[in-house]
Amino acid sequence: MTESVQALVTLQTYQQSRAHLFPSIESLRWFVRQQKHALVGAGALLFVAGRHMIAPAEFDTCVIEIGKQGASRRMGVAA
Repeated sequence: MTESVQALVTLQTYQQSRAHLFPSIESLRWFVRQQKHALVGAGALLFVAGRHMIAPAEFDTCVIEIGKQGASRRMGVAA
């Protein structure tokens, strides 16, 4: 879990550093809308000073876990 506010980044900063996964800010916003509950529950998405902030390490972990779940569902494999 992120222990320092210095580790938090804006959605735009996160997207720019993960452009191979989220080629546009809109693709990241769509992912956030679709996975909001999981991201908030994992401490990956926070709301600070009137804007969304990302804890990068937690968000990366969520992306991997959500991707695994999606692959399992799509391929009919038990997780």
